[in-house]
Amino acid sequence: DENAGENSAETDNYDPLGIDEGKYSLGKENEHEEKDMSNSAYSKWELQRNEVLRKRSQAENKKKKETLVKAESDLTKFYADRDSNRKVAAAAAQDEEKNKHDDHTNLIKNGTKWEKVGRLIDLKPSSEKMHRERMRKLLLLLKNSQAEK
Repeated sequence: DENAGENSAETDNYDPLGIDEGKYSLGKENEHEEKDMSNSAYSKWELQRNEVLRKRSQAENKKKKETLVKAESDLTKFYADRDSNRKVAAAAAQDEEKNKHDDHTNLIKNGTKWEKVGRLIDLKPSSEKMHRERMRKLLLLLKNSQAEK
């Protein structure tokens, strides 16, 4: 029981923060302790770590800027190439359309009736339904019989 009495007295006076004992102060009473901490290993490590983080941040920012510059140049090049390709494709399509029109006009003026029909429809074999295949064969037969005359 004597130990129990001592323990209860100790717990009644127990101060986990040590405020009553004067270990910690709220003011700048212990400036020499702050100077000692600035020279401690932890403070040195903290300074080194801050320097490493600062350099890393600078490197990341530099890389980010380089990436943005490269992306802008790539995007500019892409749009220039796309515009060039679009113009070339449009010119080719215009030429093809003009050639088809000229060929069609020439056929209308100089071709026979069945040549005109043969040119206007697709006479290539297809895997579509049978009645289309029969019609295609009939048109080919008529075209060829007209060409023989």
